[in-house]
Order: sequence, then structure tokens, then C-alpha cells
Amino acid sequence: MGAVIPNETSRYALADEVELEDGSIMWTAPEAVGRLVLTDDITHIVVSGDTLFTLAMKYYFDLARPEQYWWAIADYQDTPISDPLAVLAAGKSIIIPSTRTLQEIILNEDRREVDPRMLVSIYQR
Repeated sequence: MGAVIPNETSRYALADEVELEDGSIMWTAPEAVGRLVLTDDITHIVVSGDTLFTLAMKYYFDLARPEQYWWAIADYQDTPISDPLAVLAAGKSIIIPSTRTLQEIILNEDRREVDPRMLVSIYQR
């Protein structure tokens, strides 16, 4: 059975491929970008019913299949959220990376070799 290659919007798109002893392929999760503290960050106050998926749909509605970017929001917190199904506490502040940050920094293929903070200086002037 062939390896399933992550699509370009997956959190594993920038991951390293590892071949296991049995010949199967595993993808290692890339390091989270973490909070960059940019002027176009969006502060969202959680209301009852909010999930990482619904927040991604709300803020990335102009992208194809916006719900798939839940992981970018989870990774962007001061303390990353590891469980995509975690209940978000009403009243809590969640920092949302802008669509521009998502596309230019978080999904940037240069992130394989360059620290995201360096990418900020290059792409967000």
C-alpha cells in the first residue's frame, strides 16, 4: 500500500517523512508556529458552542474547506491546544492568526528551514 501524502493545507504538509522498518511511511508533525504577536492577529472571545472547527470556518471562510485550518488556530495560542475536540471555555480569549499570516507564514514552505519570525520580517512589511 502506498503512502498517503498530506495535502498542502494539512498540518503535516511541512512535516518530515520517515520510513519505518516495516517499509511503511510515517509523517512527523512539524513544530508549531506559536504565537507571533502581529498587528493583524484577531482576538476572539469564545461563546458557547465555539469549537476550533467553527472558528476556522468563521475566520477563514474565503478559503476552500476552511474548517481544515483548525490546527493553525490551535497551534497559535500562547499554550497550544493539543485536542481538536477540546471544549473551549466561554469567555476565554482565543488569538486567531489572520488569513494573511496563515498563508504567508504558517503554510509557507520556507518554514521547513526558516524560523517563522524570520518569515514575518520577509513577508509582512
